[in-house]
Amino acid sequence: MVKLPKNFRLWGLILFLTLLFIIFIPALMEYHSTKQDLVQLWQDQSRLVAETIVRSSQSLLRYDQQVFFEKRQQLLNDALILRQLDSLNFPRLQPLLEFNRHRFHGKILFFDLNGRLLWPQQLKTLKRSQKLLAKMKQKLQNFPADSVVQLFVPKPNKRPGLPMLVIRRSQERGFIVVLLHPTAGTLLTQFRGLKRWLDEVVQAPNILYIEIWKGAQLIVHAGDVLPERPAKRSLTQPFQTRWAILTVGSQTIFDYWQPAPGGFSLHIGLITEALNHLQKNLIQRLILNSILLFILAFLIFRFALNKQNMAFLQNRIQQLETYTTAILRNMSDGVLAINTNRQIEFNNSAFSALTGISEVNQLKTALQFLPTELRQKVERFEAIDQFPLNYNHRFLLVSGKSIQLVNSAESKQQIYLLIVRDFTVQKELDEIRSRRSRLLAMGELASRVAHEIRNPLNGIAMLAQRLQKEFKPSENGNEFQQMTAAIRQETERLNQIVQSFLLYARNPQLNLKTTPMGAFLQELKTILQAAGSCPLRIEILKETRVKLDRDQFKQALLNLVKNAMEASPPDKPVRIILDTQDQQARLQIEDQGKGLDQDIKERIFDLYFTTKEQGTGIGLSIVEKIVEAHGGLINVESPYPK
Repeated sequence: MVKLPKNFRLWGLILFLTLLFIIFIPALMEYHSTKQDLVQLWQDQSRLVAETIVRSSQSLLRYDQQVFFEKRQQLLNDALILRQLDSLNFPRLQPLLEFNRHRFHGKILFFDLNGRLLWPQQLKTLKRSQKLLAKMKQKLQNFPADSVVQLFVPKPNKRPGLPMLVIRRSQERGFIVVLLHPTAGTLLTQFRGLKRWLDEVVQAPNILYIEIWKGAQLIVHAGDVLPERPAKRSLTQPFQTRWAILTVGSQTIFDYWQPAPGGFSLHIGLITEALNHLQKNLIQRLILNSILLFILAFLIFRFALNKQNMAFLQNRIQQLETYTTAILRNMSDGVLAINTNRQIEFNNSAFSALTGISEVNQLKTALQFLPTELRQKVERFEAIDQFPLNYNHRFLLVSGKSIQLVNSAESKQQIYLLIVRDFTVQKELDEIRSRRSRLLAMGELASRVAHEIRNPLNGIAMLAQRLQKEFKPSENGNEFQQMTAAIRQETERLNQIVQSFLLYARNPQLNLKTTPMGAFLQELKTILQAAGSCPLRIEILKETRVKLDRDQFKQALLNLVKNAMEASPPDKPVRIILDTQDQQARLQIEDQGKGLDQDIKERIFDLYFTTKEQGTGIGLSIVEKIVEAHGGLINVESPYPK
């Protein structure tokens, strides 16, 4: 990313804002002025249409109201006559049907008090009638108890439906429902004449719709467009704000409204093609101006970038050199760079730490840790591919390679890189894996042999027992008893060794429970103290909770404490120290013994390896297996630091 000087960036920003103001502000001001003129024109046109509708609609409203109430009253009177005929001619239906045919021209249905259809029965079997019957049942169940006749007319501007008369029959015999002809519903619609007249007015140019509202209810709508308004508008708004520009689909509409007498309000929607055309021209103009502005800005910035390019690249190269040097100095691998004059160009702190050379000034001093053949290869700039080297208690891998650095088109330099890598930890891990593989193979073989040994041992023990109890020699009886007792004792000892080995060979089945380690050690103190005569001290540096199998971990601790007490003088304490390290519990059992040689230390966890005269060499192997089954790691340090 190019970083420009602060002064240049400031002047570039000022120039850009100036051009932006010159190009865009006049266009936006022109658009705003033209839009205000169009809005004023649409307001005047809408106000004129609204006043004409208000003056001309009063007589139509009165006529529509009169027709509506007369027709409604006529239907209610005929419904009362039908109820009287039903009470006089029950159970005969013919007079009711004749009256319906002459006056209502509809369909009669009879229901009981619970809303179940009584007549005609065939209507129940028609699938398309099920929904209608369900709605009727709901209305009949909610029919007021103090009402005899009610007229239900579909609301205007809703989905069309059938008008109906609901009549309560005398003597609690149920209900009569008369489904009227749809034309009756049309005659019962208020503002019918006004609606027809507004449909003709909407045919005028530029008018999309006309609506008459009463409060929050739409009374009359004329036109093909039905807008959705975001919120109800208050009739107390100032006159100059009684308009909005709405979007219906892809069409923009100028929506104007004003109050009318009787609590009504009038809405008029006009076409806004002129505004759309104005917006399109503005967008085209702004796009063209933007292209010109960006071309000009590109030329200006391109000139500045070319001017600053060389300085930036030089600064970047210096940064990369600094970063590279920092990375090399902080690498864990030792790095030594040598030029063609056999002089040291660079070395990092890791090289000194791994080789033990404090002052790396001369090539001879820097290469003194290498064997003679490797020094000669380095001096001849020959490649070295991961040569293993044991040096200063470390396992090192030494690599070397000659590389060519290109400073410019004509300047080249040969550099030899010597890299020293500490491979001690990886080597130890490989040795651990190898030892575990050998132990696993040996354990599988020995486990099979142990199973084969147990049966003969049991047989020998049984024979010795029978000889001791049933056979009585004629002479040397005491010697015979001692020999048979020794046979039994040795077979039992061998059987215990086999049993311990089988316990080692099996994979531990853990019953893990979250346990506070410090409290667990305090509970075991009495048992652990009984493992030997040395004093036992438990030090809890930091309490921690660990998931472990309490029984198996107790067995492991007993083996470790017993070994520690056997290695320590009787008056010297054995310490158990609990701490945390890297969010893990660290348990240290420390004795006061004389320490272990290196060869014994490396084999201490091997199966059947022991330095004790009476030991079996299985205890510490079992301890290691239990710890590893818990996901832990066990090792030995000798001698302990004082």
